[in-house]
Amino acid sequence: MSSGMPSAYWQVPGEASLIKDISEYLSWHGRQEVGAISNMFSHRFNEVVRQNPLTSYAVDGRNDGSFKKWLVKCGFKIGAVFDGNKAYVEVPAAGKSKAADNGPIGAPRCKGTKGDSKQNSRKSSDWAWQESWSYSEDSAAWGSAWSSERDEW
Repeated sequence: MSSGMPSAYWQVPGEASLIKDISEYLSWHGRQEVGAISNMFSHRFNEVVRQNPLTSYAVDGRNDGSFKKWLVKCGFKIGAVFDGNKAYVEVPAAGKSKAADNGPIGAPRCKGTKGDSKQNSRKSSDWAWQESWSYSEDSAAWGSAWSSERDEW
């Protein structure tokens, strides 16, 4: 993993192809919640990695955190845990495309309201915390802002 790109940990048949597909998806779409990636790739993980006797995973195990642990062993970047056991996953910086650079891994967008009374009268699902990560040498601070998910106000 000297190049910064994730690579097969167990070196079992099909694992490198699975890693490549996950890396390409994350490079294109940016960081994603592990559960979303698991929904897309867990079937292949179970067939290629979990079912292989050369790996240490329980053949009949499910929802035991193996997929997330395997992502870490392969070199994916996993963010801090939130909401119990959720976390974001992304390709390390050396393997990410510029288009997929969403800033540092952090907590998810949080629902809520903020602003004047007119804004507060709207449904809480209409407003979301939007991470707009930008660093300014002048202010030496990270910025973020509240924004509306709807544009028809």
